[in-house]
Amino acid sequence: MAVCKNKFILGFLTFVLSTGILLGAVVWHYGSIYERQAAVYTKTLDWVVPMSIKYVRMSMDEETGMFYGLSKESKDTINAKGEIVKSQKLTEDNFEPESLGYGFITFEENHSVGAKDEKGNIIIPAEHQFILPFEDGYCIALKKDGDDVIYDKHGKLLKDGCSNLRYLTNDKFISKLDNGYEIFDLHTGKTWNSYKDRGFNEVFLLDEHTIAIGFSSQSSGFQVTDYVLFNEQLQPLMNEKTFTVVGGLSEGMRYFISSDTTFDGSPAKVEAGFMNAYGETVFLFDHVPDCVNDYKDGLAIVYDDQFYVLDKEGKRVFSKEYTGNAIAALRSNMVETYDVSNGYFVQFQEGVAPFTLDGKNWGYIDKKGKIIIEPVFKKASPVCQGYAVVCGTGAIGPSSVINSRWGILDLREVLKDVQ
Repeated sequence: MAVCKNKFILGFLTFVLSTGILLGAVVWHYGSIYERQAAVYTKTLDWVVPMSIKYVRMSMDEETGMFYGLSKESKDTINAKGEIVKSQKLTEDNFEPESLGYGFITFEENHSVGAKDEKGNIIIPAEHQFILPFEDGYCIALKKDGDDVIYDKHGKLLKDGCSNLRYLTNDKFISKLDNGYEIFDLHTGKTWNSYKDRGFNEVFLLDEHTIAIGFSSQSSGFQVTDYVLFNEQLQPLMNEKTFTVVGGLSEGMRYFISSDTTFDGSPAKVEAGFMNAYGETVFLFDHVPDCVNDYKDGLAIVYDDQFYVLDKEGKRVFSKEYTGNAIAALRSNMVETYDVSNGYFVQFQEGVAPFTLDGKNWGYIDKKGKIIIEPVFKKASPVCQGYAVVCGTGAIGPSSVINSRWGILDLREVLKDVQ
């Protein structure tokens, strides 16, 4: 009896193992068809650095035109010829001085950071975890005890004991409180930690002259945040109209989704569209789209039931079928997050933009809707100076194993035909 039972178990395990191998082979086969095609296609492209598993992450500095490759062992600085001009081992405790502006650079002493002037004089003592560059003559630093502090350009300590400190504009800073945030004017000493008896829980600098303050409230048992726009004197704009989503100003256009209530709580119609720098509505969508990107080169990319591109009057320049799932990552914050790892927030740059038609594979398209590079990559950055950082398959095999192959694409020749 025991022998029969053991044979049954052995047979069952053999069946399960065989089925698993068969299913794995089917997945491998069909998964590899696309990857074979992608691998063949990518070989026809021009590369500064071909895709490989050498780096787990790559990025580009638009100001310097240099690329950065992060491996498990080092951080490499790569030029436009694909040459590694600098390599820093991650295991080394290297400290690189950084410019803070006004001729100041950081220095390290006893594993703490300070600042010196051009002559080597200590301006800010080495008692900080980090020091941020100067803005409008102010410098924010995090002390070893965890408090944020403010220095002026002479190294004078202006304010101590803050938390999550951030500079806004026009002498105004934000500091985290136990029950929200406080805005204070360092010049006049005036503070704001509530507005019409409503405490705010988020503050963002949208652009040079516009601040968004988020006020939390309860709706159907959930805490929601509505935003009101203020100028740099903290005077409300647009008659205190509230928004659930509001973006930064880009080429004179700002995307918004209005709230279902006004600031005083009365019902309001939800609208989505673009406003200009003065808060005037330029155009509205007929519904709230899944994902709307900022304007760049006069165009904005939208992902919804279709992939389409709008001009500044809200007219469609072209559209294409989009088969991807509904995009969950709506613009729910007011921080611009254009990043190669978050490809839905993309823009036209140098006449082309990253695009996807299935929500998974990315390529490049021009302003007329012509596909310049087929969508064969898993990630794709905007184009800068004729180059782009991409992540893709690049080899035959299961995607789960090879989806971290990074490379630098040279699009200069392709862009010659783009108008």
